[in-house]
Amino acid sequence: MTQKIHESHADVLQNIEAMIVTCYRLHPQMTDYSVDDAYTALVNIYKAKLNNQSPPAPRTKDPLALELIEQIESVCQWRMNQGRKPEIPLNFIEHTGVVTAEIILRCFKYLQNSRKTWTDQNGRQGYLKYATGFISPLS
Repeated sequence: MTQKIHESHADVLQNIEAMIVTCYRLHPQMTDYSVDDAYTALVNIYKAKLNNQSPPAPRTKDPLALELIEQIESVCQWRMNQGRKPEIPLNFIEHTGVVTAEIILRCFKYLQNSRKTWTDQNGRQGYLKYATGFISPLS
């Protein structure tokens, strides 16, 4: 039986959400819709990578979504062994192995569903507040 992505790659999910929480703490006006724009763009980017195509430019003009895309992409590059570890002031699950673009894409799809669930349940910052509860500052 195949393990679910949140079981097999919880570390990758946490790394991605740590980047979101970092940005949210810097920009408390951010909403889940910026996160949704970023996840949508990143899904499109990683689908293109898997199909050996040039990644499309993000369609969003939201500056916070664009910042998220850049920050999340840095952690994804690190996880795929194509970049260095991002420096963030949070407890960050360490690299437990190199992952593929396919795994990263599955993580984004899982996180898109999570974002939708928490926004629907708790409003425009529901997902951000939920994710913040799991990502703690360094002590």
